[in-house]
Amino acid sequence: REVGITFIYVTHDQGEALSMSDRLAVMSAGRIEQVGTPRDIYY
Repeated sequence: REVGITFIYVTHDQGEALSMSDRLAVMSAGRIEQVGTPRDIYY
């Protein structure tokens, strides 16, 4: 956010994903199941 770049980061750690993301995608079996903000997906 601070440097204004876009990147793809793969993790299985939900806490890490929540702290690093403005938007994220949740995948299952190689397919994207959900896309949204951390709040939309986890709360």
